[in-house]
Parts: sequence; C-alpha cells; structure tokens
Amino acid sequence: MSSEQQEAFETALLEDFASIAKKLSEVDVRKAECRNPKDTEQILGELEREVGLTECNKAVFGLLRGALPLAGQGRAALERVEAAERATSALINQLGALLKSQGDLDGAEALYREALEAKRETLGKKGDLDGAEALYREALEAKRETLGYRHPSTLQSISNLGALLKAKGCAGGEG
Repeated sequence: MSSEQQEAFETALLEDFASIAKKLSEVDVRKAECRNPKDTEQILGELEREVGLTECNKAVFGLLRGALPLAGQGRAALERVEAAERATSALINQLGALLKSQGDLDGAEALYREALEAKRETLGKKGDLDGAEALYREALEAKRETLGYRHPSTLQSISNLGALLKAKGCAGGEG
C-alpha cells in the first residue's frame, strides 16, 4: 500500500469506519455479473450446486481479508500513535470493531481492554464521572466544530456522553 493509500485508509478508519464495514458487508457472489447474462446464470447455478453460494461468499470474504489486510494496516497505524494517546484514540476502538467484524474476537477484546484500562487510569479506578463528563463534552464540542453535527464520530460522542449521563443517573441528560 502506498503512503498516500495508507494515509487515506487511516483517515477512513478514524473518521468513516462505517464505509469500510459497509463495503465489506456488500460482498455477495449473487451480485456478480458476467458480460453475458447467460454465463452469469450458468456460473451461479454451478456454484450453488457444487459449493453453495453461502459457502462461496465465506471463501471470497476470507480471500478478501487476506488480500486487503485492513486489520494489519490498522494495527500499523495504531503502533504509530504515541503511547500517551494510543488507548484514548478513536483508532483503537475502530480497529477493535474491525477485528470483531472479521471474527477476530480475541484481538478485538485485547484492544477494548487496553482502551478500558487507559480510561480507568485517566479517570481513576473509582470512576471520576464528573471529570469524564467534562472530557466527553469537550470532545463532543470539538467534533461538532470540526466534523459537523451528523458525522458518525460526532454521533458516537453523543452516544458516549448519553451513556455516561445514564451511569451518573442524570434525568433528562442534565448533569
């Protein structure tokens, strides 16, 4: 992958993970087309009889994962993040979600645990919920200013703040 492609991928992983997951989820051999529609019909018929279209999709997805080492690229990007910022970076959660979607539950769990431990260290083991609220509100405002109100990352920040307020027992979202 060229450095330009790497940079574009890292940006997409951070800012538009949903598009990566969506593209991968759209892989379906049933949608494949040949120049000649009769060839498409014949090939899909043989695949269904010999392998099964579901099994073929699984194989294609497995091959794509090998050909498009997104997780490897994401891990490399995460390694370049400074240690102090690594576990609190959106990248660690996005990479965890990517690994989870690819079936690497152990890898996803390790990243989620790393992020959780860093948050505990930052906020204290007992959970400084007021301190966390201030940080979540600051992050939300910055995302609204830089990314806009409807960007997926902004919406995730709203969700995070809502979950925190719920944990604090705030009625109607008031702190």
